[in-house]
Amino acid sequence: MFKVKEGLLIGGKQVTGEGPTEVLTAMDVGAMAFRNNITPSDLTVGAFSYRNKLINGNMDVWQRTTSLTAIAGYSADRWYQYASGGTLVVSRSTDVPNAESLYSIQFAGSAVTGGAALLQDIEPIYSRSLVGKRVTVSFWAKQTAGTSTLQLGIQYFNAYDNVSARTTIETSSAITLTSSWAKYTVTFSSVMPAGVANGIHFYFIKSADPDTSTWLITQVQLEEGPSATSFEHLPPALNLLNCRRYYYRNSSSASNPYEYYDNATWGLSATAAVMMLQLPTTMRVYPTLGYGLDTNKIIVANAGGSVAAVTSMALNTIDWDKVSIQVAVASGLTANTYYHIMASNSANTYMELKAEYF
Repeated sequence: MFKVKEGLLIGGKQVTGEGPTEVLTAMDVGAMAFRNNITPSDLTVGAFSYRNKLINGNMDVWQRTTSLTAIAGYSADRWYQYASGGTLVVSRSTDVPNAESLYSIQFAGSAVTGGAALLQDIEPIYSRSLVGKRVTVSFWAKQTAGTSTLQLGIQYFNAYDNVSARTTIETSSAITLTSSWAKYTVTFSSVMPAGVANGIHFYFIKSADPDTSTWLITQVQLEEGPSATSFEHLPPALNLLNCRRYYYRNSSSASNPYEYYDNATWGLSATAAVMMLQLPTTMRVYPTLGYGLDTNKIIVANAGGSVAAVTSMALNTIDWDKVSIQVAVASGLTANTYYHIMASNSANTYMELKAEYF
């Protein structure tokens, strides 16, 4: 539960501080936090208080994939990994330190010629409260192959909410991982400068033998103060909602090969239609669109069944929490007619909206 500061508006009613204490549940906060500009500093400590500035630190949400082989990319939501050469094999693992985790993120190098890193960028609405404060990072990790050390680094964005140019605040001493799970804590000696109000770039880096090492990490927490607290567990629905501020994916699967992708679709002509999609939360910035057609397996359909296969999709209008997407087909649609966009017996089609930093 959250207690809310006096003066905030909840459902059009101002919290006055008089009478019984106004309290929000986790679902209340998830549904309204961004629309009402509620920030972590507006919430007092209760069962949890958003003290962890990292999202998905327990590696619970994997909207894109549970295994990635690439030189760079996202696997677990909000976590970006890259190698300076070669590829990384990154996967979701059920090897965890204790009952506090369901998953960890596992890294194995493949012909990596330089360093390898795992990073997360922290948006200014979360980082700005750290100005003038010390910061502590805690995490669980192990290394099942290799002998290299791990370092942590923290940088600030040189421009507001723009990750392209950064200034290093501090890099930790080298940490030697063991073959058994252990909890590690790093308190940065630097007081966070004013620049962290622009955003924070946080990372783990292995600069030696990433090609021969295999390492796992989970329960990552970055918080204000000179000491670590216990890992902050958010309700699963709220954790997913936080991830969807940066990335939203609608995909079919083997168990649901006829997934609907829209709220409603309207025919424009014989070859075009526009679909409307209400997003589950506001996104960080206006999103960009990605999709996978899997040999024309996304279709336009009506009550009678399949009408036409989609050949392309493009954003038409964009807002923070809703989009319209124009779809093209070869023929077969009727103007001013309602349809739906859906997968057609395919486990590989998807549509994604991206508002991440990379």
